[in-house]
Amino acid sequence: MPDSIAKHHLLYSTLSDADIYFLERLPKLHRDPFDRLLVCHAIINGLTILNPAPLIHQYPVNYVW
Repeated sequence: MPDSIAKHHLLYSTLSDADIYFLERLPKLHRDPFDRLLVCHAIINGLTILNPAPLIHQYPVNYVW
């Protein structure tokens, strides 16, 4: 995995307590817990989500697709 991350110039980012605690503040627009956690992680860390799901696009998060 580290070789692929380096080859494609990707950012490896782990979840933090702040990401998880932000779940309580996130509106319940989407029921998928993993997607909700990704949204929290992206918001807290200023990241962009690559996902075509219209429900994710309702959150105040940067997205592409």
